[in-house]
Amino acid sequence: MGKDYVIGIDGGGTYTRVVIADLEGNVAGAFTGGGSHPGKNKDAKTNVQHAVLEAVKQAGKDISVKYIVGGFAGLDQPEDQHWADDFLNIDGINAPFSAVNDAEIAQYGAFLGKSGIVAVAGTGSNILGRTENGRIVKEGNFHHKSKAGARHLSYSVIYDIITAKSFIKEDEQFIHSILEHLDLKNVSELRKFASDGFYADYFMTMKKLSKMGRIVTDEAHMGNKIAISACRKAANSLTTGILLVSSVFSEEKVPFTLIGSVATNSFIANVIMEELEKRDIFKELVYQPPKLRPEMGAVLMAYHRLGLKITEEVINKLEKPQ
Repeated sequence: MGKDYVIGIDGGGTYTRVVIADLEGNVAGAFTGGGSHPGKNKDAKTNVQHAVLEAVKQAGKDISVKYIVGGFAGLDQPEDQHWADDFLNIDGINAPFSAVNDAEIAQYGAFLGKSGIVAVAGTGSNILGRTENGRIVKEGNFHHKSKAGARHLSYSVIYDIITAKSFIKEDEQFIHSILEHLDLKNVSELRKFASDGFYADYFMTMKKLSKMGRIVTDEAHMGNKIAISACRKAANSLTTGILLVSSVFSEEKVPFTLIGSVATNSFIANVIMEELEKRDIFKELVYQPPKLRPEMGAVLMAYHRLGLKITEEVINKLEKPQ
C-alpha cells in the first residue's frame, strides 16, 4: 500500500515546476518542465502533464495522490477554467484537483494562506491580494494590468531605439547587444522587423523578447538611460497595481512581497520601494520576504483543501531547498 501524496504545480510562461509531497511535508519528487501558459507555449498541456509524470516517477509508481493544485499563468477569466482543468486531467492519476491563477498559489505560499499582496513579474506579470477576510482581489478588478513582464522591458527598449533620432556613444554597446540577440544588423533592420510584427511565429516572439529582458535589467544596473527608463516604467506599473489592491484591505499596514525574475531584480525592486516611500499612499505597505516558493504554496493549498492540520514542522520541511 503506497503512501498518500499531494501534487503542487506552478505553471508559468517559461517553466512548469511540479512538486510531490507526502502529507507531512516531505518532498518525494520534483521536476521542472517547459512553460504552461497557453498564450506563450504551443505545447502547454503537454508540458504540464509531462512534468507531473516525471515528478511521479521520482516519487514512485505506487503513490496515492489525494489532491492536486495547479497554479497557471493565463488563467484570468472564467472561460480559461476549461483549459486549466483539462491540464490536470492526467492519465493514470485519479485525484480531485483545483486549478487557480499562478499568482494565487504564489500569494498562498508567500503568506502561508494569510492576508497579503504578491506582485509577480517574470515572463509575465500579475498582482493579487488576499484580504483579511479571505477575499481574493486582483489588479485586474481595477482594470489595471501591470506591464512588467520581461517582454515589456524589451518592447519599451525597442520602441525607444526605433523612434530616436540619434544616440549617445554610451548607448552603442547596448544597442549592439539587442541587435545581436535578435540576429539583426542595424537599427533600420530593427525598425523593419518591429513594423512587420516581429517574428511570424508569435510564440517565438514571446520567447525571444522575454529572454531579452535580462539584457535590459543588466544594462540598467550599469547605468544605461534607455534600460533605466524601461525598468522604471515596469516598476511604476507594479507599484500602481500594488497600491490599488492594497486599497481594499482593512488594516492600516498591508504586507506585500515580490516574486519573479523581474520583480525581484534589485534595480526594479529598489524603484518600487522608493516609489512607495515617496508617494502619499492610502495604506502603509510593509515588505515581507515570501515564506514558501509558489509550487510549495500549491502544496500548502492542497493540504488545506484536504483539511489537514499544518504544523510548523510541515512548513519547515516545505521551506527546504529542493
